[in-house]
Amino acid sequence: MSWWSEQLKSLIAATDGPGEELAPAQLLATSLSLGTPLAALVSREGSDSLFHALNDDLGFVFPIRHSGQALSDEHTRKLAGSLRWLIDGLCSWRVTDDQKGVKLAALMVVAARLDEEGALWEALPSKISGNPDLAKGLVHVLSNLNINFEMGFTRSPISDGETLDEIQIAEAEKDWARLRQVAEDLCYSQMIPVFVSQSVRLLQRFFPNDLVAYAGTVSQVAMAMEIVTVLPIEAALDIATRSKSDVLEFASVCRLFNQYTRVTVLTSAEEDALVTLLIQAAADAPRWTRWMKAFVAHPYRASQMQAALGRCLASGDPTAMTDYLDALVLQANFLGREEVGACLLAFAQNTPLARRQEVWRQAFERWSNWNYGEGQKNTIHNEISLSNLDFAIVAYSMECQTEEERNAFIADCLDKVGRAEHTWYSSQGVFQEYLYRTLSRIQPFAHAQSSTSDPNTWLWNKNGGCFCHLLNEPFWRLRFHLRKYDDYAARNS
Repeated sequence: MSWWSEQLKSLIAATDGPGEELAPAQLLATSLSLGTPLAALVSREGSDSLFHALNDDLGFVFPIRHSGQALSDEHTRKLAGSLRWLIDGLCSWRVTDDQKGVKLAALMVVAARLDEEGALWEALPSKISGNPDLAKGLVHVLSNLNINFEMGFTRSPISDGETLDEIQIAEAEKDWARLRQVAEDLCYSQMIPVFVSQSVRLLQRFFPNDLVAYAGTVSQVAMAMEIVTVLPIEAALDIATRSKSDVLEFASVCRLFNQYTRVTVLTSAEEDALVTLLIQAAADAPRWTRWMKAFVAHPYRASQMQAALGRCLASGDPTAMTDYLDALVLQANFLGREEVGACLLAFAQNTPLARRQEVWRQAFERWSNWNYGEGQKNTIHNEISLSNLDFAIVAYSMECQTEEERNAFIADCLDKVGRAEHTWYSSQGVFQEYLYRTLSRIQPFAHAQSSTSDPNTWLWNKNGGCFCHLLNEPFWRLRFHLRKYDDYAARNS
């Protein structure tokens, strides 16, 4: 808990007794002069004018909040009086008395000036929940907002307009992969309106059912991103799940990868909430297929969700795993390898053997057909490589093969290497790629020879090295023009 949060708690506790209320006279006058003050709170210019009007009463809050200096008696008196006015106003507000939203706008501005990451709303008394008119008024205003993505640093009006048109098309077609890119790259460059941030936090604290009902109607990804961004992660995931809105569910997952406030590791409660959401999304097969293309194609871009995804796949329909494996962009390097390993480890720890074997065989078939990029254009394979399916292939060897079958697979690969010079190749480079691919295929099976039944041992940390002694023999290097294995060892030690 921050210093300012502690100050708010003690000040709010002191408001239970009698005391003076300090209404922000200049703020209320400015709000009245704007005509539509709630609309002003959605724009930067309008918000600035309202906050400037509050400086006469609470202008000291910002510097004190960030410096941590002690509150003077005068500051304490002003804060206590303002909090009494805020609490009384939230408890007694009626739309019939404030049809233009003059007082409601002032209440939101004062709250925003005092709030720090939702700490104000957590400290305010629960009696505010006894005013259903407040919830209805906030939801009505939120429902009429039209918030779209904004371009950050404008390159040109033409290209920006084309980008925004593409976003609208992606939104209409539910192109989640495109929308994820937009949400992460553009959404957080725009300021979240004061009214949105404070209203959502208020509703989440005192009227969660009203927030869920409203969230279920949100169809704009930009608005959904702003809702989930101002909430704690667990609360955002829970509300998105309860709302059953595909847009809000998508936004709550994207929020994990926010480029400015990216989550590093989920807590157990946050992971459980994410598992619940993913299981619900997996029940919608067409949407799940698109979600996998958005979140799984490049797993290193979604490391935070891998354990939860594995648990979801363990409890979901088998076709959900098929979509997962098909969405992976297989790469002959380390990118995404640990992330896929984390996902499949969680899957393995929550799944019976028969089900695991089905998945390992499916992964082995995909891996074999891919064969380290064989046949792909613009792909050069010039070393013994890893792959992001290494965990699944070791698992296949451990749980689907006998020791004799594993040894036979390795022996067959080595035999292909030994007989490689007796086959015609279009160039020396193609010949070398064939050797490297064949030696790369050995690596997971060779690692399985030294692994145990514990899935935590199924992914090795360094690059392939089994049977690399062949690359260090002068005869091999001269005959096949191969690079010495010392080069690999130096780069991966």
